Amino acid sequence: MNILPKFLYLFQTIPIKLHKKFFEELNRTTLKFIWQGKKPRINVKAMQDMKSRGGLAFPNWELYHMATSLVWLKDWVNLTNKRILFLEGHDLQRGWHAFLWDVGKTSQKYFHRHLIRDALLTIWRKIRKKHYTKVPVWISTMEAMIHPNNLELTKMIKYKDLLDPQGNLKPRLDLQEQGHKIDQWVYLQIQSRYKQDKKEFGINNKLQQLDKILLGSNKKNITKFYNYLLETELEEEIVKGNMIAWSKNVGRSITLAEWEKVWGRNNKITKSAAYKENLYKMFYRWHLPPSRLAKMHPNMSPHCWKCRKKEGTFFHMWWSCAETQKYWKKIKTWLEEITKEQIEYKPESFLLGIFDKQISKKTKYITIHILTLSPPS
Repeated sequence: MNILPKFLYLFQTIPIKLHKKFFEELNRTTLKFIWQGKKPRINVKAMQDMKSRGGLAFPNWELYHMATSLVWLKDWVNLTNKRILFLEGHDLQRGWHAFLWDVGKTSQKYFHRHLIRDALLTIWRKIRKKHYTKVPVWISTMEAMIHPNNLELTKMIKYKDLLDPQGNLKPRLDLQEQGHKIDQWVYLQIQSRYKQDKKEFGINNKLQQLDKILLGSNKKNITKFYNYLLETELEEEIVKGNMIAWSKNVGRSITLAEWEKVWGRNNKITKSAAYKENLYKMFYRWHLPPSRLAKMHPNMSPHCWKCRKKEGTFFHMWWSCAETQKYWKKIKTWLEEITKEQIEYKPESFLLGIFDKQISKKTKYITIHILTLSPPS
């Protein structure tokens, strides 16, 4: 999708406040193009999920906007890019970290008069509210309390250096032995802030996943931030409705490990878009069987088009119909003649490529290729 890089360029170059309605409208426009104005057959959240989790990697525009903003905020966190920090914070009366973990006791209106700072801080507060219940270990109390121009940025000690493995504040002498030059007055200020933070919020002893990205390398930042935000956003969507429907149809619980193998294989098995389309359509139960078409068009019969006896549900049309069974049994016979191995005759094997029995890798891929390219008509 060549639209995504264009939006990412705008999001990253001009970090401004965007209302939720903007992203909703952008979603509607994109989905209208994909589905050609028809009713979507796949849930939007399922489409937005990562391919490694069974999704289609459809962009979540709001999360991409947050991810590009985090690239800017990364400079505020690390305090290493002095040029950027000076340009963006030439009029600051407090340190950057005072705003990143501001409990809201002071308004600091002058900070918000800067449009870029205001937009970035608004987005950061949304992220902080959801992803940080405790004070992160990269917060520098020295930088937060003292005007940023008064100290060398690289010497501003952070909580990860101030705390011992148990989360307690190290004595001043221990910090001096480690090379941190802290006078008695500054240490008392740090001690006071530490007690306040620990009482009100608590302090993380270890780096969280988001911390590792914020403090890590600058390569592929947008991708890293987006994947993290997406995984957190769709944490409860890992078990999709179609997965539950498949488990009911095959008469057993298909484990998450089995699904992960299917998703990984579907991504790597071929570069053919048409081939992958067949795989995804089967996984998402995309096809409309007679039972569903009859609900949409009352004049249509809900019965199977092949046997004309039973209700034409999705699973009946693809597997349990007597006419469909004849077809699959022929395919099974041909596969066994080609591979010289016994192929287990189960719906999850023929429709999804999930095999209980251990068969050779070559046989498995030959079987999957033939089954994918020869669906019953």
